[in-house]
Amino acid sequence: MNVIFDKEVAAELAQKYTVLPLPPITQTEDNKTVTVQPQVIIDMEKVPLQEISSLDQWVDLHKQLVENHIKKDYNFCEQAVEHLMGKFKGELDSYYKHILAEARISE
Repeated sequence: MNVIFDKEVAAELAQKYTVLPLPPITQTEDNKTVTVQPQVIIDMEKVPLQEISSLDQWVDLHKQLVENHIKKDYNFCEQAVEHLMGKFKGELDSYYKHILAEARISE
């Protein structure tokens, strides 16, 4: 899995790869606040052929998951992770496990 922070590069890579968002990261240093939007690059060659026909569905669900993770709607997140775990050849499973851990802590 490769993570990038440059929107222009992400747009360019999206022509060849699947680009998925992660929650934005905000950092303050010297009274300057910067928010970046990390993007995960998934090499399509790593996605099993049987998943290609459903790829748009999984990408959409992942984007909804990120939106609901930001909102801390862990009920939605837990349900979405059930469907997404193992997708994208497991490259995002560590992120999905992180969300589940957050959900358990918030209970």
